[in-house]
Amino acid sequence: MAIVGEELGLRAAGAVAAQMVAQIRRLAVAAMVFGFGLGFGMGPVAAQDSGQRVLSIGGSVTEIIHALGASDRLVARDTTSSYPPEITDLPDVGYMRALSPEGVLSVNPDLILAEEGSGPQETIEVLREADV
Repeated sequence: MAIVGEELGLRAAGAVAAQMVAQIRRLAVAAMVFGFGLGFGMGPVAAQDSGQRVLSIGGSVTEIIHALGASDRLVARDTTSSYPPEITDLPDVGYMRALSPEGVLSVNPDLILAEEGSGPQETIEVLREADV
């Protein structure tokens, strides 16, 4: 019985450690984004090219932008972005996995920061063609 308890404890500790590593990675990526910029699936861009009109797609991306003190750059968000509460005052471009190009382009973003899995792929292709 003690061995099973120890195994469960190690598994739980491993899960917590994995979550912490994932959060640290997100913060590191966000810091890199605001240092170098990162286009929507397009790879790094120069900081001066990253613009001031940022669209955040994904609740964790929005929270990281806020934690970095860059909420003032946000012009819109997706439906999953609800923290901090004042973020909900921004226009909502839709659910991160069911975005429409028209909804995204309607807020005229200079930079789109999105979680992996955002889409659909057809929307991402239109946004790439629109050079956002």
